[in-house]
Amino acid sequence: MTIFANPFFIAVSAAVIGAALTVLGQRLLGKRGLFTYNVWHNRVGISAKDPVFGAVQVTWNGSPVDNLYSSTIELRNESLSDYSDVVATVFTSEAILLTESTNVVGTTQVLAWTPEYVAKLAVPAGAQAQQWQFDLYNGQREYRIPIMNRGQVVRWTFLNVAKRSDDPRIWLEVLHKGVRLKPRAASQLFLGVPQSAAALAGTLLGIFVLIVIVRTVNATWLAALLAMIYGLVVLLPGVLLVRGWRFLRDFLAG
Repeated sequence: MTIFANPFFIAVSAAVIGAALTVLGQRLLGKRGLFTYNVWHNRVGISAKDPVFGAVQVTWNGSPVDNLYSSTIELRNESLSDYSDVVATVFTSEAILLTESTNVVGTTQVLAWTPEYVAKLAVPAGAQAQQWQFDLYNGQREYRIPIMNRGQVVRWTFLNVAKRSDDPRIWLEVLHKGVRLKPRAASQLFLGVPQSAAALAGTLLGIFVLIVIVRTVNATWLAALLAMIYGLVVLLPGVLLVRGWRFLRDFLAG
């Protein structure tokens, strides 16, 4: 009888694996919430004057502007917990925020401004908005997100004017108990997984695969061929590994 067929060994192994999964589950559930966001910009208009071929002019309230952009912000709940009444603030000192559109991705819901922000912008009947209210509207927006479930994505799109010749700079702030916000550069996806994460997971798995090939394949040319094939498709096993980890994480978190 081998050690793997020994009932005592099987029982001990099951107990150790169960304890390890329990500890892992507790650590995942107790982990601080993580929100990530990324921002990207698309130029939609530029004013230019040419003495020969004429001028192209973009105006805002009748005044010409040099650089008109459409900027998109995506906020994602990367944690294993659901949150409610999350306040998110979009702000900038490098651009002038104009019109906006918002939505909770995958739903028909849009975001509303917080009552406090609405009160600051309120203008009595017959009166005119004060300059500080214009400055607040053009430089900051404050929103209430009723529900932010795990994996949920919220998206903002702003038409804005860059104050300088390069891209505008717009930031997001979230202050919520137990939540950490982290900016993240937008990455290209492969089968729904960021390519960088798939490449890293596939490479780490490839070390194990290479060891197996070296120890089991006697023909050098065949070992080299198998290693080359794995290198060509390294993203695919990486995607499977990342998705497998996500499934296990979500299963343990309930």
